[in-house]
Amino acid sequence: MAERVEGQLLWTAKHSQVYGGRWDTWCREYVGEADDILYIPCSAEQFDFVESDDEIVEGAGGRGSGKSEAGIRKVCRKVCELPMEWGRAVSPGPDQKREMWGKALDLFLDGTNWLWPGLMGVKESISELWFKNGVRVQFISAHKPTKLRSWGGSWAMVDEAQAVTTEALDILWPCLRDGGDHPQMFQQLTPAPGEPLERHDLYKQDPSATTIVFDSYSNVFVDHTTFERSKFRMSKDREAIEIGADWETVRRLAAEDELKPVFPFFNRALHK
Repeated sequence: MAERVEGQLLWTAKHSQVYGGRWDTWCREYVGEADDILYIPCSAEQFDFVESDDEIVEGAGGRGSGKSEAGIRKVCRKVCELPMEWGRAVSPGPDQKREMWGKALDLFLDGTNWLWPGLMGVKESISELWFKNGVRVQFISAHKPTKLRSWGGSWAMVDEAQAVTTEALDILWPCLRDGGDHPQMFQQLTPAPGEPLERHDLYKQDPSATTIVFDSYSNVFVDHTTFERSKFRMSKDREAIEIGADWETVRRLAAEDELKPVFPFFNRALHK
């Protein structure tokens, strides 16, 4: 794990347990400790997100906070931890799906030899990655919720979840039936009114769910100058949401919007 102190990036001694091991493709099981260990740096918030074992994990983050990268790190854990079990990476639309696909490929092609070689491992035509330990990860868009039916699996990542409908998540959740008594869905999003806020409030009351906030400054791997300059061009409310990932500001703005008159041009002095 890393932290930034007085502008300097420092490594802490905190790290997760080592997931996975040396895989025997004939026995289809781990048969010992891995010869090489993949170290992936992360911030404190990313670390909490990856290490959470609750059934629902919501990571609400500001722009540039590294929440999508936290999702990829969590996928990496699941691939190692749960051999022979399938997972999904869900995005709001085709463009976001391609972006998430690219981030995953950058990690698994450049940093590991876990994928089957060539077209055996990278199934671009069906947007899947096939790993040597029997894991398949499907990248899919949620713009047509019914497309999420079936396929199975035990876990799912939902990126940019503020743009994914509750209907899509309701269809996705029962598909994780291969997870037995502990399926897991982890979501990354920027706080927003409407369905995302309603789901957030439900998660806060759910003992099997956890919520984590990534403000933009929590990302220790990027320069924060752009956040400082953006604040001069934003309203305070927009800053609180886009940079601070503040749910209470979203809640207040949603309440104020509900109080607006149906006909804003109505004037009691003129219209009697």
